[in-house]
Amino acid sequence: MKREAGTHWPISILNGLSAMVALFLPMLMSRYLVADDIGRYKILFLYLMTVPALSLTGGIENGLYFWAGLGEEGKSKVRSGWSLTFAHSLIFFIIVIVTFPWLPQWFGWTMRESLAFAVASFSVALSTFYEALLIARNQIWKGAIFSSSFDTVKTMSILAAVLCFKTAESAVWAFAATSFLKIGVTLFFGAKDGWIPRWPDFSSARDVMKYSLPVSFSGIFDLLMNYSDRFLLSVIITPAQFAIYTFGCLSLPPLQIIERSVNKVLIPKLTLAIKNKDSEEACHLYREALEQIMMIYIPAVIGLFIFAEPIIHLLFTEKYIGAASFLRIYSIWYLFSAIPYDVAARASGDGKWILRTNIIMGIFSFLLCGLLTWLWGAYGALASLILSVAILRIRGLAMMLFQLSWTFKKMIPFRSLYFFLVLSLSLGIFSIAAKGMFKNDLWWFFICGGIFAIIYFMALFFIKKELFGLNKKTKNKNNNNFDDNNQGLGR
Repeated sequence: MKREAGTHWPISILNGLSAMVALFLPMLMSRYLVADDIGRYKILFLYLMTVPALSLTGGIENGLYFWAGLGEEGKSKVRSGWSLTFAHSLIFFIIVIVTFPWLPQWFGWTMRESLAFAVASFSVALSTFYEALLIARNQIWKGAIFSSSFDTVKTMSILAAVLCFKTAESAVWAFAATSFLKIGVTLFFGAKDGWIPRWPDFSSARDVMKYSLPVSFSGIFDLLMNYSDRFLLSVIITPAQFAIYTFGCLSLPPLQIIERSVNKVLIPKLTLAIKNKDSEEACHLYREALEQIMMIYIPAVIGLFIFAEPIIHLLFTEKYIGAASFLRIYSIWYLFSAIPYDVAARASGDGKWILRTNIIMGIFSFLLCGLLTWLWGAYGALASLILSVAILRIRGLAMMLFQLSWTFKKMIPFRSLYFFLVLSLSLGIFSIAAKGMFKNDLWWFFICGGIFAIIYFMALFFIKKELFGLNKKTKNKNNNNFDDNNQGLGR
């Protein structure tokens, strides 16, 4: 079977470049702001991140990858999806305005911070709609350019605001301004090609809500599962301590972008394979996606664990070196989080499984986080996060094996994972052995970390070129490799 063209690399590369720019934000903040202000900034953006889930719009964006996979048949659903996203965002904004007098008491914000949060909250879900739609329609380069360009503008605006005004509030206003600009561009181009209505279109609203509401509700519990540690710690420790903890739980946008980009390309194609009842093709797509993700994540996790102290020193200065112990533990979270666990459910429109799973795991994670935080403080909160994400991935893999009649051997690219792991561990051991040759940790990180990356990717390039789409693989009934027409994810 010939596969459609499509690859995650334009998204990963372009958004990865813009994400590298975003890394300068916490670096500069650690040098120009006091720890308390950094903590306030991180808490404000932590709650801004919850807006798509709390406004029940997250399921609509996820649905784009399902509806776009249906072609013209799904166009009316996309138009209604935009209209519902606008309506939900407006309702959420009104709720925030109504509760505005109490926000400072609940979260310890100033009145000006609360106002900035209210305005920015309206723009969060609407500003990401069009880039998701472009990618879902297989306009990979256009979506990648649109997304990365605005992400870069947003980061530069926040940087300028922080440097000029040195307050968390100014960063939120900069975020809001660029998000509204992005919404304006979305309306212009989206209405031009007919996928986004000029006026509200609720003709397929019932179908949209039937799919999106379970996914949206599940997003609330997904927040509990993935951010219980931060929600709890944000109210029981000081903003300065919260800043150290979040520096240790280092957000690496290039890694997260690769995982999201692979899934964005995977889901529309998985939708088609499942619709055609082609279980073998669906399994192939999942296997290849996991291989593409782990190719980057395995060496990254080992590198984070080994070079934790120089990474924290380089990014946030030596005064935050205590965050390195959190980073070593958090690197394990990255390894588990990279495993796609619900893509089959999203591709088949099984919102009930997603809702049921996230409700169970969200409640379990929150209770576990509360218990372990009470026992061991911030380290307990982090341990609960890792345990929760590991259990969720196991549950998701089991569901796909059972419902799609896959086999574990065909689903998981064991040979590739073994190769990535052995190569990364070997380079990691070499780096540790060479540490004494350098006068300080930064030199050790720059030189050994650079050697690690160069040798790793050179080895991949010469031994496993197919991962970069540079040669063809033949399908073998013994090892379930790919056929002669296939060169990479979703081809």
